[in-house]
Amino acid sequence: RLGSLLAGMKLRPDVILTSPKLRAADTAKIVGKAVSVKPKKDDRLAVAVELGDLVSLLAGNQEARRVVLVGHDPDFSTLASSLTGAAIELKKGAIARIDLRDGGPRPGGGALRWLVPPGVLAD
Repeated sequence: RLGSLLAGMKLRPDVILTSPKLRAADTAKIVGKAVSVKPKKDDRLAVAVELGDLVSLLAGNQEARRVVLVGHDPDFSTLASSLTGAAIELKKGAIARIDLRDGGPRPGGGALRWLVPPGVLAD
């Protein structure tokens, strides 16, 4: 469903970075197939992800402007909340678009463009 959403919106990511853990990697593979992008596993997404980790992840993919991260909660909820300065809950199966302003990831430096909670998209 998430891959179909991105494909239908013609939002092809430049890179998909995923936790190597099974459920996240499987999700990334399905989404990647829908948008014709092969996911890259990154061990940093398998553990607690903080703002500094995001800076590092993006620095390793400087050519990418549209990055999809596939990982785990509560880490991603905390990260999204830090980026936007708002309380955001990303439950299992949710997808959010956060645009970063110039200067890269920093507290309050992102704008939430949309959030699709699980269960909203039809099977």
